[in-house]
Amino acid sequence: MRSSNAVSAEATRRGDDACPGETPSPRNDVNGVVNGVVWVLEEDEDEHDTHWVDEALVAVGVGWHQAALFAFVGLAWMSDAMEVMLVAVLAPAIGCEWGASPEAQSLLASAAFTGMMLASSAWGMVADLAGRKRAFAFAAALAATSGLVSSVAPSLALLVAARVAVGAGLVGVLPLYTLMEEWLPRGTDSSRGKWLVAFQAWWSVGTVLEALLALALLNTWGWRALLAASALPLGCVLLLLPLVPESPHYLAVSRGATATGGAAARAAAESALLAAARRNGTTEALRRCLSRQRRRQQRRQEAAGGAKGPGGDVSSRSCSTIGAGEGTDRRTSLEVECSAGSAGAASRPLLAHAHGGGGGPSDAATILVEADSSGAGLTEASRSEAGGCCGGCFASLASLISTLFSERLRGRTWRLAVVWFACALVYYATVMLAPTVAAGAAAMGPDGGGGMAGDCRPWPGGGGGSHLQLPTGAYLAIMVAAAAELPSLVWAFLAVDRWSRRRVVAVGLAATAAALAPLAMVTSRAAGLAAAPPGAPPPPGGLASASAFTTAAASDFEWPDLGSLSGDTAGPSPAGYLPHRWIPFAAVTGARLFVSGAFTLLYVLTPEQYPARVHGVALGAANTLARVGALAAPFVAVALPARGLMPAAVGLLTAACGVAALAALGLPEAGT
Repeated sequence: MRSSNAVSAEATRRGDDACPGETPSPRNDVNGVVNGVVWVLEEDEDEHDTHWVDEALVAVGVGWHQAALFAFVGLAWMSDAMEVMLVAVLAPAIGCEWGASPEAQSLLASAAFTGMMLASSAWGMVADLAGRKRAFAFAAALAATSGLVSSVAPSLALLVAARVAVGAGLVGVLPLYTLMEEWLPRGTDSSRGKWLVAFQAWWSVGTVLEALLALALLNTWGWRALLAASALPLGCVLLLLPLVPESPHYLAVSRGATATGGAAARAAAESALLAAARRNGTTEALRRCLSRQRRRQQRRQEAAGGAKGPGGDVSSRSCSTIGAGEGTDRRTSLEVECSAGSAGAASRPLLAHAHGGGGGPSDAATILVEADSSGAGLTEASRSEAGGCCGGCFASLASLISTLFSERLRGRTWRLAVVWFACALVYYATVMLAPTVAAGAAAMGPDGGGGMAGDCRPWPGGGGGSHLQLPTGAYLAIMVAAAAELPSLVWAFLAVDRWSRRRVVAVGLAATAAALAPLAMVTSRAAGLAAAPPGAPPPPGGLASASAFTTAAASDFEWPDLGSLSGDTAGPSPAGYLPHRWIPFAAVTGARLFVSGAFTLLYVLTPEQYPARVHGVALGAANTLARVGALAAPFVAVALPARGLMPAAVGLLTAACGVAALAALGLPEAGT
């Protein structure tokens, strides 16, 4: 954690007008002014809105403020994980109690992901327009309430509807991740990426806690008690929300404040920054930084108002070049700040792109053109104001979405969509497969029987009905598979600022495909055994009955399931077993390890591919495609194995990893 004196000394070394983390550069005029048009090379026109916030955050430093925010956002992330991980046990429990088919179980398991898919982009837009805190408040209230409602659902249809609403609320936790990301300084050192990677450990904690909660409640009290208990943590997190500060980036560009000229927006952002600096002990350093920024801005305004521009009606532009910063998160191109002359000019400057085709500097060229007095060149803010409240809102939404698919960004948007889809599909498929393969039912027969090994037992006391009784080994498998994510977090933590993030994501996806190869081999052998006549000798190589696809084909093999290893048996496995029973579970666990690391880095990589103004929408849109993958996961990991198509399921997962790895390699480096 940086002290105020250290930050002050850094500012002194850099010069009177430089905030910590900023490299001062000489101010000079920009060549190429022709007929009132100024050609400016810049990375992104939206970065000017919050560039001063990035400088101020360096002065704030990293300290107790970020640590407290890390704990709160982590608790929300943990609560989200607990609700999502219910799919591993809820679907088979409903199959036992209500006699649901494998397809119906898959539909239930995908219900929450359907809600996530439908609401993901919406919460991103709400976060960018109304703030990160408000977006999370509405989303958390929806998720917690719907979770309690689902615990008393009287039918499968109502339960599915309630879980869709739960998913729609759960995806609203994502704006808090944006909030955490926007409170971390850029370009000061290598800690920013590590904070974001370490944040993912909360997800693994949530999966382990959900497994423990299921162990305590499911066998004894049933799935309704488990659903109600799983909804409570998110409600508790919601009560702590008033203590959380809003993002300074959002406050600096908030629409309601910028309508008054920007002064109120800057004041709100500075107030939040000063509160954070007090917690970190860097108040004096921040005050000096803000004071220097104001003096620098005043000099620009004075220089801008001194002469007439080439067109006669527009005051001359005062353009100053800011030297490119260094480091992973700093822009590497030139940024030019231009200010128009007098406030009473009849026409206003309008920023428009002149795109090149090579992805180099010409691709990010910006033209400063003049708007005529008829109003044909209104800026985006003017168009929003002219359209009224609703018209301005829709115009802002359209602008945010169109930015993602602009000529310069559409390629990375499509590539990220493929990667997010594949990561979600494979991750949640391995989550659902882990307890299944551990209990010896990795490839159940066409007669179904649920997605897990276990017994449907009558409730004690003879009250009627039955409930799912899972072996302890199944819960152990869930916890072991969840714990396997921790090494992947260590790997991502070490790699995030050391190597290219897009390449690390690609390597993780390729390693996931390689880890699934043994499972493909085992299930293919099992398929061959299932097709053999009853009583035929097992194939060579020791893989006698890798969770055979039919109970008849496995009737001659009676190896115990994993529950017997802990002294707890909930009945025989619904399918046969194999001597090397660890191979399928090790393959699924290894795949989850690698895909979890890739998924973690994807949350860090995605915002860096877009300008700050659309960070929320970008993550929301990416998560929409991720939820499509998660929605498909139950049909791949539950329905296909239940119908004897485990090799097809593994093949789909492997192919998805390969395609996504190629898409990740095609992304540009962060900040380009």
